[in-house]
Amino acid sequence: HQHSATDSARRAGLEASRAAAGVLFSYDYRELDKDFSAGKAVTTGAFRKQYGETTAKVVTPVAKEKKAVVKAEVVTAGVVSASPQTVVTIVYVNQVTTSSLAAAPKVDLSRVRMTMTKVGGHWLVSKVDAL
Repeated sequence: HQHSATDSARRAGLEASRAAAGVLFSYDYRELDKDFSAGKAVTTGAFRKQYGETTAKVVTPVAKEKKAVVKAEVVTAGVVSASPQTVVTIVYVNQVTTSSLAAAPKVDLSRVRMTMTKVGGHWLVSKVDAL
């Protein structure tokens, strides 16, 4: 039973991490409240608080000033470890940023380790580490 629960968690946690990365690393300066609310909805625990503080204090002022629009595209993702309640993934995310700073869109290739925790039947992000 433990084995099939872990396999199920591996699949569900991986899909949830891919979806969450797209939400967490995308925003539009014209819709920051909506975008960051969606981001908070896929997070849990101390990371939810950290995400809320970072987006409010760091990202919002810069995004508004630079009229930044960031679209995150998940290129690929894989599972590092899995248990029935916790899945750790590596997610490759390309962020395409358009802003008043540059004439052409800028592409950042990001690699993140995401810890997904099952909370009330949902897989939520409990930790993100840049690689």
